[in-house]
Amino acid sequence: MGAAAGGTRRIPWRTPKAWQPARARTSELAALAVLPAAHSHLDVPRTALLIAAIAAVWVLTLLVHPFGKCWRCRGKRVRIIRGGRKAKRCWACKGTGRRQRTGSRTVHRIRRTAVAGWQARKDRA
Repeated sequence: MGAAAGGTRRIPWRTPKAWQPARARTSELAALAVLPAAHSHLDVPRTALLIAAIAAVWVLTLLVHPFGKCWRCRGKRVRIIRGGRKAKRCWACKGTGRRQRTGSRTVHRIRRTAVAGWQARKDRA
């Protein structure tokens, strides 16, 4: 059968909804082979700095917003069951609608330790 829109072709021996991506052209394969050489300007220090900046932003967001929506009830506090006729308290968040984000306990523990150290140093001076 002929090519369909979007660069896909239909496989006639399977169900009518089965689609397979079209084969890559030779020029596309050649471009993929040159791709690593085209990105030689990305050096390790710049990448490390980018990763450190992303980690710093993540830590700051954990300090400001240590809780997120519950993954199970999506912050609604209840789970609708049996076709929408019955609602039960969410078992994952115990009805609070919130969950502690990964890493927030550690970040806040480090913050409390640092503040206590600064207070002790201030009291000694």
